[in-house]
Amino acid sequence: PEPANGGRPPRLSSAIGPRAMIVLVIGGSCFVGRALVDALVDSSRASGDLGHLPDISRVVVLNRGRKYWRRQNSKSRSDLPASVMHLKCDRMKKRRLAKAMDDLRESREFQGEKICVVDFCAYKPSHLRPVIKSLQQRLTHYVFISSDSIYEVCGKPRDSGPSGDSGRSPDRSSRHLRESDAVRPSSEKEKQRLKGKDSYGHKKLRCEEYLARKSGKYNFASTSLRLCDVIGPYDNTDRFWSSYLWFKYAGDQPVRSDGELQTRLSLTSSQDAVSAIIRVLQNVSGPGIDSKESRDSYRSRLKSYNVAMKETPSLLEFLRMIASHAKQPRPRKAEDSKEMEEEKNRDGKTDPSPQSYNIDVPMVKSKDEGGIPYPYFPSVTRGPVSVQSIVKALKWEPPMTLAEAVKKACEFFEMAETDFPEEAAEAVKNLPRRVRSMVKSRMRPAFS
Repeated sequence: PEPANGGRPPRLSSAIGPRAMIVLVIGGSCFVGRALVDALVDSSRASGDLGHLPDISRVVVLNRGRKYWRRQNSKSRSDLPASVMHLKCDRMKKRRLAKAMDDLRESREFQGEKICVVDFCAYKPSHLRPVIKSLQQRLTHYVFISSDSIYEVCGKPRDSGPSGDSGRSPDRSSRHLRESDAVRPSSEKEKQRLKGKDSYGHKKLRCEEYLARKSGKYNFASTSLRLCDVIGPYDNTDRFWSSYLWFKYAGDQPVRSDGELQTRLSLTSSQDAVSAIIRVLQNVSGPGIDSKESRDSYRSRLKSYNVAMKETPSLLEFLRMIASHAKQPRPRKAEDSKEMEEEKNRDGKTDPSPQSYNIDVPMVKSKDEGGIPYPYFPSVTRGPVSVQSIVKALKWEPPMTLAEAVKKACEFFEMAETDFPEEAAEAVKNLPRRVRSMVKSRMRPAFS
């Protein structure tokens, strides 16, 4: 297939070994997928933090070609490096997807090279079927990006003692969820009830079930990475950014106090997701599966792993972490304002003391006191997950702490407020009505 940007992009390496592999990234427009593409292109020949990678001859990205995060008079975040082959295709159009996969398989340029798929945007088995059917003879590994939402449609795990990270979650209501807890209830009625409550989790789990069957039938390895709520730069869900704007510009609009604020949650940084995918790719041709016996064992079934940072804060603790980076030097009292003006006149600049920051953010009040329901995190109800399985099996460790991930995301969105005004406007639209009007009035210069 011809790349969407015209011409033939160069290979990543001029010296391709006998185990050369193409990495096909499906999705990858802006957030985690785009970060993965950067990591593969920049580090596929380096050791660095990513360590050994298999001999990747080419990175191919298949998506609709939509543009995200475009700076004025500049490239968008979705624009790909020159070495990446870009196939423009809407995977929802099955015939076009099948043709694109057939063309990739039959391309003379890639004859004999195995293909590893990293799939970010499959939501039902019909999305997987054309890819697997077309590439089955060349497919060496299928990495499916799944979600902790699958646990929402499974039976509640039995609390059978310590497991995972610290045994029980910090609120002591239940232990951390393990991969083996992804078992649907035996009752058909209960299955349908849970499906109705979380259709997204149901579809993602169906994809895992389908992939497990097909990987065994066609003898390719498969891995499902179950991400939790993901935070980081270029997040286009707006959940984190809207929270940041709320606490920065409308910190006097209180969050409703209810039991949800004490809910423990797992979070995944975008860098966590990238590093986990890299660890899977490192095992595709790594020394651990060189023998036929090891390969047969590795390909015997779908391997599933939870991917998250190890910290499991309460929702309120997480919101306070965001708020700590979103403080505005907004005086609380008239005398504070007068004092700041005097400092400005004396020094020629305003350098407010810590006391002048709005440090009681987020404010928490009851419904009767005007508390506003917080709508963004967590997206699941079953609690935090254990990451001990991926730590043990793949020697993976989260590359950053929760505090580091929150700081990095806040710094990005602070910059994005002026650099990406269209995206900023969308994040404002995502706010609760009362908060939205307050934020719009206070951040008006950002839209001018």
